Amino acid sequence: MTYLGIDVGTQSLKVMVTDSRLRILAIASESYPTRYPRPGWAEQDPRDWERAASRAVPRALAGAGIDAAAVAAVGIAGQLDGCVAVDASGEPVAPCLIWMDRRAVDFVPELPSDFVERTGLVADPGHMAAKIAWLARGNPGARYHQPVSYLVERMTGEACFDPALASTTMLFELGSSTPSQELCALFEIDPQTLPRVVPADQQAGQVSAAGAKRFGLVVGTPVATGTGDDFATPLG
Repeated sequence: MTYLGIDVGTQSLKVMVTDSRLRILAIASESYPTRYPRPGWAEQDPRDWERAASRAVPRALAGAGIDAAAVAAVGIAGQLDGCVAVDASGEPVAPCLIWMDRRAVDFVPELPSDFVERTGLVADPGHMAAKIAWLARGNPGARYHQPVSYLVERMTGEACFDPALASTTMLFELGSSTPSQELCALFEIDPQTLPRVVPADQQAGQVSAAGAKRFGLVVGTPVATGTGDDFATPLG
């Protein structure tokens, strides 16, 4: 039994194939650019991640000497605090504002005095809520993802992220799997535009026909929800 892992990094996308004992069989990577159109801005094209995965997945499988049909499951981890706006079909409608982007500094409203205790976060424009507020001005009707959940949807058609990623948004209280109506209202965000919360180690969905074509995988392969790179690091 073999597994395929994908890491959506800041500089590149990495793919690893392991056996059932998590011994590494092959690794492949593809780089992509970060654009800095103005001081304090940092963005990537989500389609670059897809193109990178479409190249790296077949190379990793070939390096391991296996066919895509041998992959028992896929797991994805990646950079935190990015924000991708997508349309109803999951297509990106704007560049991803990645973790180091600071353009939303004026989009953090006055928050409750117990915000830190309720969310575990310090209010900061680098978190997803402020970036959604900035993106929403020019993208009415958009839904929003972090980089990991974006790739999960492109692979499976399911829009979800894990509790750890949800906890970084400034929209969820500690221990809650549903966004805070109060915090969403303060940022003027519709909770329905956020991914649903599914534990990282549970199945988000299966590789769809479109996902199989995009990434060189087999329809029906289970895909885990995944999590952020910092949260995955303690697992190795």
